Amino acid sequence: MAMSLFQHLEQHAARQPEASAVVEHRDDGQTLTVTWRQYHNAIAAFAQSLRKAAAPGQVVLLIAPNRTQTMIAFFAALLADVAVYPLSPHLSEHERIEAARRSGATACIGLPEATACLEGVVTTRIALNAVPLVGDDAAAAASMDAHKGTARLLLQSSGTTGLPKIVSRELAGVVAMGDSCRRHVGVTSDDRMLAVVPVCHSYGIDHELLSAMLAGATVVLCPRFDAAQVHTLLKRDEVSIFPGVPFIFDALAKFADAPMKPGRLRRAFSAGGPLPASVFDAFSEKYSLRLGQIYGSTEFGSITYNDPDITPFDHASAGRPMDNLTLRILDREHPRADAPLTTGEEGQLAVAAPSMLTRYIGHDESPLTDGLFHVGDLARVDAQGRLFITGRVKLLIEVGGLKVNPLEVEAVLSQHPAVSDVVVVGVPLSETITRVKAIVVWKGNGGEGDMDSLRRFARERLASYKVPRIFEERTSLPKSATGKILRGELQPT
Repeated sequence: MAMSLFQHLEQHAARQPEASAVVEHRDDGQTLTVTWRQYHNAIAAFAQSLRKAAAPGQVVLLIAPNRTQTMIAFFAALLADVAVYPLSPHLSEHERIEAARRSGATACIGLPEATACLEGVVTTRIALNAVPLVGDDAAAAASMDAHKGTARLLLQSSGTTGLPKIVSRELAGVVAMGDSCRRHVGVTSDDRMLAVVPVCHSYGIDHELLSAMLAGATVVLCPRFDAAQVHTLLKRDEVSIFPGVPFIFDALAKFADAPMKPGRLRRAFSAGGPLPASVFDAFSEKYSLRLGQIYGSTEFGSITYNDPDITPFDHASAGRPMDNLTLRILDREHPRADAPLTTGEEGQLAVAAPSMLTRYIGHDESPLTDGLFHVGDLARVDAQGRLFITGRVKLLIEVGGLKVNPLEVEAVLSQHPAVSDVVVVGVPLSETITRVKAIVVWKGNGGEGDMDSLRRFARERLASYKVPRIFEERTSLPKSATGKILRGELQPT
């Protein structure tokens, strides 16, 4: 029988007690190092405290930035058999309160300024600084023995195509996903994994928390992404595994004055959105390493991995499926599980895996259809079994009976040399007429660009019905913590 998550933790604490589990680079310039023995004991000690604050199965919010105590609190919540619900500390007070109410949370952990708004909403508030960094060996053993394995992970969906939902995933599936990520990426106890992606996000949880824990790898934790800091860490050979998102790799490529070859960095991969060819090329040139790509969703975790070491390699692919995952491409208009499309055909992506959600909190209906979850993306699979994401089902814009894929239009417009960022949306003019609109951020700190030039650029590369009829300039676009554009927040100005 495979070891549980906490059996792995106990093994690391026994085999490499003085090795570094977490190395945190703090805002004040100081570095905090926690050994595996300290990590093990601190998690067990805080789990005992949580058992007094929340009964098994109750929901505990974790609203905190990238800190060692955040990681300890996350694992302690799983050990205490509660439902842990990580949230970004950058959410508004209204969003935090709504998350607590919708989930039925009874307790929260976080910085006092992040949890103050929950006074009277939850029964217990625990300050992040109250999370211990050490613990007693004997007490830790007793705490580990009390673990039942019934914890759940709650996550908030991105809400890019509608109101966010609260996803509920069982512990066994969550850990299985983390182990699949460990195997596919090839993480070992010799690795040092950089954690700049928020550990409250599904992507960060899969890799920076679970994969690293299961492998016994050291987590090099940064409070946020800072190009200068990360470049220095790479230059000093302090990082061997690097999960990131497109804007991180783009920023690093632009920051580097000249090409360099970090001797320790052996894996870097992107998620959170399509990886533009220009970013792939620029990062590869500056850091002498080809980027892989992870495709996933909040409902599943990581779904596919595009491994640069497997040939044939195409950076535009989302990669091959993770272990024990069923992937089907279904007809766009009439998606039937018993009638999947053939190789190369584009259709709706449907997935099933042990890691997938069991339900949405507050929704009685099952999120599955014939045992499959419809991700909402359009995709195709090639002859090598590689997945290519081609669009978003719910984002398709109907123009005169023709469907426009906004991601396709965005990919074209983003190639214009003056465009820094762009998003394409549909603007209803009436019940039957919709116009395609492009919202553009120019390079040079939001400076003005040549809109006529961009229109000509689009007309030269797109069918006429795909060319935006409306162009709008903005200085920035609303984005999530991982750089994903929040389409739901885009309103006409």
